[in-house]
Amino acid sequence: MDTYSTKLQSELETMRGVYEKAKARIDGTDTEWKVRKERLLLETFRAVRTFTADDPASKAVFIIGSVQAAVKELDAPRLIVADYETKRKRYADLCASEGKSAAQF
Repeated sequence: MDTYSTKLQSELETMRGVYEKAKARIDGTDTEWKVRKERLLLETFRAVRTFTADDPASKAVFIIGSVQAAVKELDAPRLIVADYETKRKRYADLCASEGKSAAQF
């Protein structure tokens, strides 16, 4: 029977690549992300800037949805890193409580 620490270790191993990519995005070393981030910001500003008081409410709803999607994408690296680091700490604590040595992540 797998222990919770074993399952968490497997999850951390699976997430490692995504974590490293997200960490590079936060650190500013992912050049593709720099371009994508700039594009998201420009699209967001353009969408908001094009709205006028005479536009239908449906356009405002569309713009809000677009902005929310962009913000989610921009915030994703931070959330991924925080989740991974929390799981990594929980894994180390579980291994210590089980008397096992933790794999290094």
